[in-house]
Amino acid sequence: MAEEIDDNGFYREDFSAESDWEVFNAQLCDLFQKWELSQTADWGDEFDVDKSKWQIEEEQLEAMGKQMTIKYYKALLEQNNSKLPNADENPTPAFHEDLMSMANTFGRLSFLDEKPHEAHYLSRMYGLRRFVVIHPTKLQSHYLTSTSKFSFFLSSISVVAAEVCSAVPIFLRIHDPKWNFFLGVGMSSYMRTNFNLVALDQAPSEYLYLSGLVKMFKEKLPRNYDQHTAVVSVRNTYTLDTIKLRVPMYVPFGMTPLVDEERSVISISQFVALPHGYTPLAYSNIFLVFSWPELADNVFIDSALQTQFVPSKAPCGELHQTADANSYLTSCLKDYFLLITARNTLESYVGANFSGSLLQPGENLLGKRSKQYAETSQNKLPGPITEFELKSMLCYLFPELHPEMALFFYETSSEDKIDPHRIKSAEKDSLIHRLSCLLATVHAHFGGNTGMAQLYAAFTREIRSLWNSCIPIPGVAPGLPDIKTCLLHQKLQMLNVCIEKRLQREKGIQQQPFETEMVKTMQDADIISDDDDDTEEEEFYDLTDEEDAIADKQIPRVARSKSPLKAEGRLQRCNNMRLLQSQDYLYVPITQDAVPKTEDCLQDDLNAVMQMGSDSEYITDMMCSTVVSDVEAFKAANPKACFEDFIRWFSPNDWEEYSDESSGEMKYKLSARMQAPGNTWQKVWKQAKPVPALRQKRLFDDTLEGYKVLSYLESRNMGEIFGLTVVPLLHSAILKLKDILLNSDVLDMFSQTLEQLLADLSRFSRDVELVEVNKDPSTSSQSMHHMRENKYALQLPDPHPILRKIERLEKEFYQYKCFESFPGIKDLPLAQIQAKFREILTNNGCCRIDGPSDEFSLQSMFKDDMREKLTSKEYVMRLGEGLRSREFGSIKAMEEKDNQQPGVTLMPQFLRAIVTGQKLRLCGAFTENTTFLD
Repeated sequence: MAEEIDDNGFYREDFSAESDWEVFNAQLCDLFQKWELSQTADWGDEFDVDKSKWQIEEEQLEAMGKQMTIKYYKALLEQNNSKLPNADENPTPAFHEDLMSMANTFGRLSFLDEKPHEAHYLSRMYGLRRFVVIHPTKLQSHYLTSTSKFSFFLSSISVVAAEVCSAVPIFLRIHDPKWNFFLGVGMSSYMRTNFNLVALDQAPSEYLYLSGLVKMFKEKLPRNYDQHTAVVSVRNTYTLDTIKLRVPMYVPFGMTPLVDEERSVISISQFVALPHGYTPLAYSNIFLVFSWPELADNVFIDSALQTQFVPSKAPCGELHQTADANSYLTSCLKDYFLLITARNTLESYVGANFSGSLLQPGENLLGKRSKQYAETSQNKLPGPITEFELKSMLCYLFPELHPEMALFFYETSSEDKIDPHRIKSAEKDSLIHRLSCLLATVHAHFGGNTGMAQLYAAFTREIRSLWNSCIPIPGVAPGLPDIKTCLLHQKLQMLNVCIEKRLQREKGIQQQPFETEMVKTMQDADIISDDDDDTEEEEFYDLTDEEDAIADKQIPRVARSKSPLKAEGRLQRCNNMRLLQSQDYLYVPITQDAVPKTEDCLQDDLNAVMQMGSDSEYITDMMCSTVVSDVEAFKAANPKACFEDFIRWFSPNDWEEYSDESSGEMKYKLSARMQAPGNTWQKVWKQAKPVPALRQKRLFDDTLEGYKVLSYLESRNMGEIFGLTVVPLLHSAILKLKDILLNSDVLDMFSQTLEQLLADLSRFSRDVELVEVNKDPSTSSQSMHHMRENKYALQLPDPHPILRKIERLEKEFYQYKCFESFPGIKDLPLAQIQAKFREILTNNGCCRIDGPSDEFSLQSMFKDDMREKLTSKEYVMRLGEGLRSREFGSIKAMEEKDNQQPGVTLMPQFLRAIVTGQKLRLCGAFTENTTFLD
């Protein structure tokens, strides 16, 4: 019968197949070898849990049908080659040194951090600089709860750690992640450290005090540790009463803060268009932390009946302050920043006819200025802003036009007009700043996008009314467009130049306060003409009156040129230079002003040159328009001049001196580029006719350019309005904070932060770029017309980093106001209060309570037991070789005493206990000898 049994049946089982546990071990071993966990020579020095940066390496493996994530945490520390251990000396494992180091006994309290702590929970509990954590990939729903799974992974960790000689402790996360439960193992050549964690909601009363905890700690130690002294560190945390300051919201043009005895008002002197104040839920907390860094376990009393750990007996004390304050100014800016991607047009909110009726270009505007302006300003715009509020806002923007209602006029002169940070914005409290602040305030408090569109439409309508009435725009810097300012300010400057030109044509005289060099020189200079004789006598003529000038404009250019021997449009002699082909003096002609251009126009010219090339006929005409005008004016002023005379005046560097070889005399000639046949300069000279500047065709068409600016302003969508005003808005917000700090006598404390903010804004403003708008085939014909006229859009960098710094500055100011109102501190001298708060700002919200004899100390303020304010107690117990301290020598003395017993090696033992009310959490690391059992 035995021979008939089939050995190939299903009864056979192959016990040599690899199990899931073995497969996982092999993968884990390969991973640890790749990470070089056995290496101990590059752990660095001077490890600080709170300040170190971390590098995290991550891999995923499969075990027991689950995806497991393995993370390797490594603190990035500076290497100190002089202190690197020698592998042949079998040094103490580095993680044992971390456990025994007193430097990281107590880190920063976790609940004091505004954002999650960068250091891992294990690093803060044990002071470890390197460790590995294994946990399920999907933490929220697949965490480990059964003992069998614990055993599976812990056994794998122990086997692999021993095989690769890991110098890094390895942990397994169990239970719900929010509980922070970890089991771990750390291996060395002859020691094994077991990491465990226990949490109790209702701990026995004896374990809530240090006496019971020390007893429990020693019960966990091997037998031969009983007579040794443990080192204990203690930290008590006290929570004082919450401080709340009620700073009401201030919003201009409709909302006024109510002031009573419980409220305080922030005083300001400018930038009233932005809101300020703090929400009613704003508060500040103050925590007191008293520490006893190093104590022997037998020199204290701490039980339910009596304790020596009271604030008055603490050698170390710190005050921690936190603040949770939301500002209305920061909230307003955040709301406005939502428009950064908005593409809604003004027409979608206020309709297409918000600009009002226009006068024809040929009409005489001077007699209708006040009447036409008043009629246009009375049209009602749809929107949530009431007529009274809108009128108040327009009075704020244009105070000179509404003197009966205006409260804030523009400064006529300013001593501080130079911005040391060179922010590409505008002068402070100018029209651009006021408009930017109002738009943000309206967007946050007066109707959102619709209210903002209503205000901006009203602004553009006022600008068009000023243009139609030939009234200069107030609050704008005089002169040509300044490309060192923002684009919106350049546009308004351009419009003022156009208004100025129109006034000159209508009146024929200068219009204050806007002057141009051309008109001034034409009024002050005389027209000089030479006689046909060779004498040096001169004849002077008056300027052509207004009627002749207007009539001359209707004559073609060729017909306008007069006799070549009749000189016109002379400004002054050019030193004592004489013409080359006659003995007449060379005269400087009166020329037209340079054509003003805004930044986008300059960009357009640059792009045209790059696309068409400098040799293009269009580019030549564009670049030579000013040269042609100057040549015509020069020929009119110097009828007997030749091309060389023009070069001597216009481009002296092209009139070169040389030595004649035959005679040895010094002579002059044109430069090589001017002598080149067919060059542009010679072509222009031959084609130009003698026409004085007064009768030339205008290089700058102010009417056309003015309508271009109006079209540009009225065709902006919501996102483009944001781009035009974000830099002046941030500039105004920072200057407003500076004004608030100045009025509160704390400017010196925050001056460095303000300077850094302004420097950041300067870089931000100069990173704003003009980019060409892509044409969409589906765009309407009207939109295409606007795109052809305004084909550049602003590309902004990310403004949120500056906003976060502004928010932090406002929170720090609120924190200071709470700190100075703290009982016991508010009665101290102002200098001492500010000195302590500077320490709080420097040390991340912390200042020392105790201090040297020559420093201000708060120790005397906390003499009571303060048991009712006690929030948590933290105890750390250590025993073993390698205890290191930076400041105290008591540990070394205890080590020498303990080491008097021959043959005794104290392995590292560690226990941290955190007591919060009746809750107790224990984090232990106990080491055993794997070679000899104790």
